[in-house]
Amino acid sequence: MRRLWLLTLILALCVTLARAQQPVIPYTHLPATGGSASVDSQPKLLVSLGATPTLVVARPARLGIVYCYNNTGAPAYIQLFDAASTASVTVGSTAPVLSLGIPTVLASGIGPAVIGIAFKNGIVVAITTTATGSTGATMYCNATYN
Repeated sequence: MRRLWLLTLILALCVTLARAQQPVIPYTHLPATGGSASVDSQPKLLVSLGATPTLVVARPARLGIVYCYNNTGAPAYIQLFDAASTASVTVGSTAPVLSLGIPTVLASGIGPAVIGIAFKNGIVVAITTTATGSTGATMYCNATYN
């Protein structure tokens, strides 16, 4: 009985410590301007993306979906950075949080779990020919965040 109690206490401590390590970004967070209490996601059309970093949102946010069309003759990658401004991203040097490959002449994307993917500073994107490179490609994308 004593061992079971000790094991339960250790497990509870581990869970508490694991939760303390994760940033807390409320799912219901809305931007200060626009949106309403009934709308959780904000859409963003990202036109003619390339190797130049593009700001999606400059505050802590959760990425809901990202969907891109690659009409080039080669695979392209959308690099996603956890940053509040484009000035803090150097494509090819700054490591992306995610890099999603989009096959040739195809549309593709991700729709993560309902809670989204947390970015604690903001979301900046760039399109390149390799997963972490700096050579630009061009794609059109749609994204949602909250």
